[in-house]
Amino acid sequence: MPEQPATDVRSRPTDATLELELVSSTDGAPITNGVVELIITPHTSAGIDATERIVQARTDPGGALRMPLAPCSLRIVAWSERASTRAFVELHEGETLFKRLVLIPTRAFRGCVVDALLGEPIPDAEVRIWTHSETDLVFTGPDGTFEHRRFPCTGKAQQVQVRAAGYGAAIRYLNIEKNGRWSALAALEGQPTARGEEDPWIEIVLVPERRLLGRVLDTQGLPIEDARVSAIGFVRVLPAVASREVAEGLTDENGTFELTGLRSDISHTLTIAAESFAEQSLQLADEEALEHDVGDVLLQWEASLSGLVHDASGYVVEDALVRIVPVMDKKKSHTGTRNRLDVAFPFPEGERVARTDAAGVFTFASLPTRSYRVSVERDDGPLVSTVVAQEMLAQEALTLRIPPECLVLEGEVRDGDKPVVDAIVRIRRFGHVASTRTGRDGRFRVSGLDDRAPYDIHAEWQTADGRRKYAENRVLAFEKALLIPRRNTESELARSGVR
Repeated sequence: MPEQPATDVRSRPTDATLELELVSSTDGAPITNGVVELIITPHTSAGIDATERIVQARTDPGGALRMPLAPCSLRIVAWSERASTRAFVELHEGETLFKRLVLIPTRAFRGCVVDALLGEPIPDAEVRIWTHSETDLVFTGPDGTFEHRRFPCTGKAQQVQVRAAGYGAAIRYLNIEKNGRWSALAALEGQPTARGEEDPWIEIVLVPERRLLGRVLDTQGLPIEDARVSAIGFVRVLPAVASREVAEGLTDENGTFELTGLRSDISHTLTIAAESFAEQSLQLADEEALEHDVGDVLLQWEASLSGLVHDASGYVVEDALVRIVPVMDKKKSHTGTRNRLDVAFPFPEGERVARTDAAGVFTFASLPTRSYRVSVERDDGPLVSTVVAQEMLAQEALTLRIPPECLVLEGEVRDGDKPVVDAIVRIRRFGHVASTRTGRDGRFRVSGLDDRAPYDIHAEWQTADGRRKYAENRVLAFEKALLIPRRNTESELARSGVR
């Protein structure tokens, strides 16, 4: 990626400033002309496009870099010839943040990139330590070999990602310990792990790319322009770890699309979406053919489904998990795979989930016109379930009533002798169960619980003078929960998991 000077990042009167200093870990000397990669995610409150972007710049002769930025979250990676480091910071409005980055010595690793079918070397392939940096990459030579000099020796495995024109991407996990020992981890159970103590050498195999072609039409046979088309697949990179690959594009004025750069040895889910039309997904099995034409894909006009969830006493239920699954005439089964690296990850076709709002209302939009099973779920299964016929979609709101045998947890948040209004209350048991807010009397209510084990209740609110307060308790669902504030430090909150 070409470097972008700091002046490319425009400031506004309310912007913040980032000041960096790069120094060596060996003698503390400033790193002149060091490379700094900033992965910037603007805060939504900044009033600008919140799309993540990457900026690269270099330090001055004193090892310093100063950049005006809008409020954002930053992932910083810095490197020189044989040293690197990274950091994560938050930049707030009006703030000038100074950060000294100490660059740690790195190790070089070498390797070769070859064609999976022909066994021949692949020149001009991009090699990067993907989990460390996006833009610190090297290229293979005419003989397919490469050398990357900046592998972080932290004792943690990193993903080495390789891309080349005409091929699908590949990932290998490499780990270099601080004592110099290294291991290149195998992707499949039973395969040997390469190990050594000198500079690592790894071979990375690329499979030819698959091209996906097709045309998107409406039910009258007219082409749909600017429909969003994406293909997602999962490839095994460790015995219990899969990496996701994605290709995306838009249809042209004829409704046609072409996606490239996908691995040809794994299956993919093709998803097509367009404004005012129902989203459609197709399961594409792995095939030997390098070109797959899906033909004409017809999109239906979208339908919607909304409803209300309340408990047996008539109270609306906030933050309830609602799931819809299409009612299929025939159950589809996965066709299997010819490659052990392929991680088939088929979702039930058309399955969607949503949560009810403070009024107990849920809404699903962009639905294909068909019948659906709708269920309200909590923990390990459905509380109530019903089938909505396709002719009932968008006609009237659905009402789902949680049965009376489900328990209701009631509680109160108080600060001294005063009820706390609008406190955020989170209910947990082995993970998130539900959340709600207190009313004007400081009380809250959560339905659809059971008495198998206690629930952890956490409350959080902000006082009139801007201080944040927290309270917690552990109760069974049939007990009254009283939460009063206690003094908490940030470290105590981090340990308790309250956020």
